[in-house]
Amino acid sequence: PGAARALGRPLALTVVGDGPAAAALGEQAAAVVARHAEVRVTLAGWAAGPGALADQLRRHHLLVMPSLWPEPFGLVGLEAGAAGLPTVAFDSGGIPDWLEDGVGGVLVREVPRTASALAAGIARALSDPAAWARLAQGARAAAAAHSADRFADALLSAVLALHAER
Repeated sequence: PGAARALGRPLALTVVGDGPAAAALGEQAAAVVARHAEVRVTLAGWAAGPGALADQLRRHHLLVMPSLWPEPFGLVGLEAGAAGLPTVAFDSGGIPDWLEDGVGGVLVREVPRTASALAAGIARALSDPAAWARLAQGARAAAAAHSADRFADALLSAVLALHAER
């Protein structure tokens, strides 16, 4: 609701995933929607099957990663970037290894990590269509820079360099 208020327009949130907290999350989402008409929430469940996550990503404008724990890397951010989606996430764990603030999305650095700080990051990412387009371009570039092919090339180069030293 804070992001919708800051932007002055309704927002739709789709939660993709499943787990033991899904029922409680559904109840919490229903309570938020009941109090805030400017917010719509869809619980999409697990994105199963080939291409299901990519299909979800293509239908949206932003990935929000509200992780409070130190993500080892956060691969979904690069998957979103490959689909042209900028990411808004807390500066946590390995996320800053691929998410550069203002380039491929918004890295929320405020501590403590609060819903209002995340909402401000969402509003920042969506407030200007031209700025959003630059973030989307940066997200695609980050995804390309961290692709499996690039990783494999770097790993092969390292192995060959070690072999040459022996």
